Amino acid sequence: SYTAYKAMRIILPSNSGTVRGFFAYLPGTGEDSRGWITSNTAWQNVAKQLGFALYGQNGNGFGARYLPDIGTHLDQLDLLADHTGHPELINAPVAAIGRSAGGFNASTAANYLPERFIGFAGIIGSEPYD
Repeated sequence: SYTAYKAMRIILPSNSGTVRGFFAYLPGTGEDSRGWITSNTAWQNVAKQLGFALYGQNGNGFGARYLPDIGTHLDQLDLLADHTGHPELINAPVAAIGRSAGGFNASTAANYLPERFIGFAGIIGSEPYD
């Protein structure tokens, strides 16, 4: 597990080979998914089987609604890639699930960065995907 800027947390698969992608849980306004990814063993097991990392954050960000935050979060992924010794994180595919504002962020980020997203699911708050 590695935390950058105390705004995001990533859990790498324990086999620590090449990270094939990551699941991002994007919370609603004022919520925090960093604890969820560290306590949800079912998602940890799925991520481990697929060679995916788990990504959690506090508040908003990583959505086109918050365009300045996309750059911030991508910069943080660059930092995580450097600090964890996993340069593949910079271009790793994303599967995102978002709740409320996080659903909106997941759908708009997938529209904004379609080359990075392999899928998303919005729970209350997602926008139609073109």
